[in-house]
Order: sequence, then structure tokens, then C-alpha cells
Amino acid sequence: MSELLKKLKDDLHLGKKKRNSSSSASDSSDDEDNDKGADISNLDSDDTEFKCALKKNCREGDHKKRTTGSKKVEYKKKQWHDKCFVCEVCKTDFSNKSFLYKEKNLYCRSCCHDKFAPKCQKCSKNILNQVHYYDGSAYHKDCFVCHTCRLTLAGKKFMKHDGNLVCTDCYSKSYAKTCHSCTKAVMGDVIVFEDKHWHKDCFVCHTCSSSLAGNKFLKSGEHLKCEKCAR
Repeated sequence: MSELLKKLKDDLHLGKKKRNSSSSASDSSDDEDNDKGADISNLDSDDTEFKCALKKNCREGDHKKRTTGSKKVEYKKKQWHDKCFVCEVCKTDFSNKSFLYKEKNLYCRSCCHDKFAPKCQKCSKNILNQVHYYDGSAYHKDCFVCHTCRLTLAGKKFMKHDGNLVCTDCYSKSYAKTCHSCTKAVMGDVIVFEDKHWHKDCFVCHTCSSSLAGNKFLKSGEHLKCEKCAR
């Protein structure tokens, strides 16, 4: 006879949390939150060299153009026509709005979050504060919960069952196989023989208690024995 060693894919995992990169934008020297430090001044009375940062996309048609009454905005050692100081994505101007400066571009908050914030694997919405990562996917804190009891998985051990995350308590009670020998829930590796399940440590010879996992064994009545004890 032979035995079948089946490794469950439902391995134990420990929930980990990381800070959302977009929520920490204002902490980086390159990623500035809101319009602090942006200087507005008259352009037509300024004799210094001017080149709009939008270059070929300049709304004035010429990134060096100066018109009567026009203003310029200076920020992060860059210059814009005031009408060119807009969101990189939606082109909304920042005359009455704050902005985010990320990866050397300007964004309104909505577009910045859509572009850079991770999407929750469960609800598909942007994650703007604390984010939990598992298996390459991001989750809101309130979405990172056990599929069965709905309690948080943050800092706890859990398993994956039918595509859902389940805490070990719920997995043990509702989904785990029962060991044929000790009658306790089998978490992790399980050995299957004739539709019965064992912990690896419980799958032993009935006579000498040596492990049968990976070894030849025989069935003697209702018991399993190693080759030596079965003689």
C-alpha cells in the first residue's frame, strides 16, 4: 500500500500592515502636500528668464510667452503661467484648491489618489490611510477581516479558504479536516489515506509509533503498521 501526502495550500499567514505611500506624500521632500511654498507674482514686470514647466503643453502656446497682466507661479524651482498651474490629469487649476506634488508633477487630491493610492482588493476603492498587504494585494483596515466572523485579521494568523481569508479559529471550527487519530483539527499539512485525514505527527505505526509519512506501510485490520511491525 502507499500513502498520499497532500499539502494544503491554505498555509498559515500573519497579517501585516504598511503605511500607504500616497498618504505619506507630504512627508517626502519630493511629494509636497497642498499649496504651501507656491509663490505667485506678476510676469510682465519680471525681467528674469521665464520658461513655463509645461513646455510644449503650455496653455499660452509658447512656454516663454509674457502677456500684459499675466502672472507666474513658482514652486520647487519650477515656473508656470498661472493658467498652466493645473492638475496633470484633469487640468483643473489650483486657484481655489490645494494640490499634491508627486513625482515632479502637480495633482489635485482626487487624481493623485486615483493614480497612486492602492486599490482595496475587497471593495476596489482607494486606500487613503492605513493599508494592509497580503499576497500582493492591499486592503482597507475595515476590509481586512475574517470572512466568517468579520473580526480583523491584522496581527493575527489566518488561512485562505475558497479564495477567502479566514482566521484560524473559524477555519478550525468550520473548514479544517479532523485528524483520524487525535480527532483535533488539522491545520497546515494533512495526510490523506482512504478518505481519512491525519496530522503528519499522528500518522504513525500502531505498534511502534514510528512515522509512516513517506514510508511504506500495511493495513492490519483497522490499524496501520510499518513494514517491520506488520510481518
